[in-house]
Amino acid sequence: DVCSSDLGYLSDIKLRDSDRFVPMSEAAGVTTQDEGMVLAGMRWRPSERFTIGVIDYWVADTLNIAYAELDYVLPSQGGFEIRFDAQLTDQRSVGQHLLTGTAFDTRSFGLRTSVSYEKVLASLAFSSTDGEERLRSPWGSHPSYLARMQSNFDRAGEDAWGIGLSYHLDRLRLPGLSAVGRDRKSTRLNSSHSSVSRMPSSA
Repeated sequence: DVCSSDLGYLSDIKLRDSDRFVPMSEAAGVTTQDEGMVLAGMRWRPSERFTIGVIDYWVADTLNIAYAELDYVLPSQGGFEIRFDAQLTDQRSVGQHLLTGTAFDTRSFGLRTSVSYEKVLASLAFSSTDGEERLRSPWGSHPSYLARMQSNFDRAGEDAWGIGLSYHLDRLRLPGLSAVGRDRKSTRLNSSHSSVSRMPSSA
């Protein structure tokens, strides 16, 4: 489809470390009200190589999160494929600001480029978060290109960058597996994470 859209409402969620469903506002940290979430999104894909998507999550008196992402793939040249991605997240308190007691807003943006050739994929990514507030992800995983189990690199005032290299192991008779190496660093908060692993291939 060239253009698609979604509109929905979620009243409760079961968090990973819980055995019961709780209102969306409680999952975010507000225990004085039971509020659900209104969500609306749209994706525009004018061609197979270009996609823009936006989505908004709103919980009354708690939190509003807006997210947008752009993906573009250059035509393949000599077996090489180059992809560019950009993302923007905007978060702010709404209504009575029950999450923190005062109004707040913050945002983060990210850029990523990747180059693939046959079984090899190399990528370079960057993200930056405003200095006033960290990003929150109370209902799921963080969308950042640099988010990993050790860190989401979403703290207030944090700039981060990362490089990655992966190789599909089909030629070594290990179909469906990839060898992956990543290095991610951040400034302002002086943190660094590196990893080398073998994991199931996503392609």
